[in-house]
Amino acid sequence: MKNYRRTIIYSIIASVVLYLAFSIYADIDKVIDALSKFSLLLIPAIFGLVFANYIFRFFKWHYYLGLIDVKIGAWESFLIFEWIHVERYPRKDGRGAKIFSFEGENWSLGK
Repeated sequence: MKNYRRTIIYSIIASVVLYLAFSIYADIDKVIDALSKFSLLLIPAIFGLVFANYIFRFFKWHYYLGLIDVKIGAWESFLIFEWIHVERYPRKDGRGAKIFSFEGENWSLGK
């Protein structure tokens, strides 16, 4: 867990430094003005919409599996869906999460 914390902290610091660099390059006064007008109450709505998007994608994924006659349960379908999204962003932590998500499952790749 300590590795994750350090990675997250470094990512946040790098993001802030890059944001400040681009802000200075663009026009710091306009950026500060735009940020001061941004409502912090929108942040939960933004995260909620992102989460809803992933839920919608999963249901669409599960529906399309049914169209091609793949008969698996919702939990197995979710694990495969999650595995595809982890594989899309192949980092060391994602590959580790993928191993634990399939642990104990007994699947065959054929129909």
